[in-house]
Amino acid sequence: MDKLDELLLDELEQNGYQKAEALSNKLNVSKRTIYRRIQNLRRDRIFEVIAIPNPRILGYEAWAEICIKVKPRYLKSVIRQLVKSPLTYSVTTTVGEFDVLVDVFFDNTDKLASFVNSGLTAIEGITKTETILLKRPIKYYHLFRSAFNSWENDRKQDHQIDFRQNMDKPTDMDLRILKILRQDGFISPAKMKSKLGVAESTVRKHLSAMLERKVFTLEIIMNPRLLHYDAWATLGLNIDHRFEYKRFEQIIDHPAVYFAGMTLGRFNFLLGVRFHNIEHLYKFAKIELPSMGGIVTVDILPYTRPLKYYGIHWDNDIVGTDTALEDGTA
Repeated sequence: MDKLDELLLDELEQNGYQKAEALSNKLNVSKRTIYRRIQNLRRDRIFEVIAIPNPRILGYEAWAEICIKVKPRYLKSVIRQLVKSPLTYSVTTTVGEFDVLVDVFFDNTDKLASFVNSGLTAIEGITKTETILLKRPIKYYHLFRSAFNSWENDRKQDHQIDFRQNMDKPTDMDLRILKILRQDGFISPAKMKSKLGVAESTVRKHLSAMLERKVFTLEIIMNPRLLHYDAWATLGLNIDHRFEYKRFEQIIDHPAVYFAGMTLGRFNFLLGVRFHNIEHLYKFAKIELPSMGGIVTVDILPYTRPLKYYGIHWDNDIVGTDTALEDGTA
C-alpha cells in the first residue's frame, strides 16, 4: 500500500461508500486509477463493502451488546458457535473482565432474554454474561444521527419515539436484496436478478427506494488482520449531574465514532469507535472524554480479534460445524 491507497481508505472509512467520480474529484486522480486501486484492495481483502441494515426501520426493539466470560480451554469452541450463529451480527474477543463481546438485535426483549438465558447458558464453557441494553440509538454509521434538540426534548418527556412511524416497512423483496448485500455490497443488480428470479429493473427500483428511505447504508469495513494499525473498541461512559447533554454533539461528531447510544446497565452511554492506532484511542478515551465536565468514568473494551461483522468472517479457520444457537432469526 502507498500514500494514495491510504488516502482512499481514509476517505471511504470516514465518509462511506462513494462513486468513483466523487472519489476521483476528492483525491485528484483519474476514475480509472480509482477503479484499479479499489479492485486491488478488494482482491487483497484489505476491506469489504457490505450493507449495514437500519435496525430502526427493520423493527428491532431489543438491541444489545453482550459481554461473555469463558473458561480458557473452551474459548475456541465458544467463539465458533457464536460466529456460526445467525443471531449474532458481531463477534470479537476482548481483554479484561470478559473474553468475548457479541452484538445482537431482536424485534422484542423476550427474544433477547431467550437468547441470553437459554441460548448462551446452553453453551459449555460460558461462565458469566452481562447484557448492556441499548435504550436509544443516537448515531449509527451514516444511517442516522439524532439532532440534539429533538433527542434532548424526547429525553425530558421520557417516552420512546416510534422511529418507524410514517415509514413503509421493507417488503419481502427488500429483505431478500438486503440479505445478499449483507454478504457483498459490491454485487451488481445484474447478478442479483439471477439470485432473486426477477428483472434487473425490479432490483434497481427496490435498491433506489431502500437507499432513499435509509433502510441500509453501504459501508467500508477494514480488515483488522491485515491493517494492524486499526484500533476498534467499545467505550462505556458514566456521567453525573454536571454533564451537559449538548456536549454530546462533540462526541458523536468525532470522525472515529461510528456508533453512539444511551444504554441500560453498568453504563449510561456506549460508543463504538475506530482509530488508526492505540495511541489515538487512548488519547480520546482517557484525555479528551474525561476533560468534558460530568463524564465520571470511561471504560475501554478493546477489540483484540474481530471475528465476525455481519456477512464478514475474518478468521475462516475458527468457523467449524458447531451450531448451538440457530433457533430463531435476528
